[in-house]
Amino acid sequence: MRPTVDAKAEAWRLATDDDTVPNAMQEAVIAGFSHPTQGPLVAPYVPRYFEMVPDVWRRRSSELAQNVVIGLFPTWTSTITQDTLDVADQFLAHSELPSGLRRLVSEGRADVARALRARATDAAAS
Repeated sequence: MRPTVDAKAEAWRLATDDDTVPNAMQEAVIAGFSHPTQGPLVAPYVPRYFEMVPDVWRRRSSELAQNVVIGLFPTWTSTITQDTLDVADQFLAHSELPSGLRRLVSEGRADVARALRARATDAAAS
């Protein structure tokens, strides 16, 4: 949860690349990485998320892969944008995605879309 570029890079590495991290540790690392108040520090990871999730899905057990796919989906405050939806749509356009991965990414995309609609409703009501 440390708000530094180096801490985020190390957390990302542990969560996505280190297959020896135990489940509970992985969950803690993901929670610290994606803290909602640190959006600007993690915003650069949006494209990296979509690049790495197929590999994580292939390499890891279902539970560990789901932790990464769900926990690192870019729903951080600064990434609730149309750009995030567009990148998710490009990712989901690949027909060769495993169905489980497609479902989890689609659910993350739906969360971002709902948040954008809620913001628009709030702005219109103001």
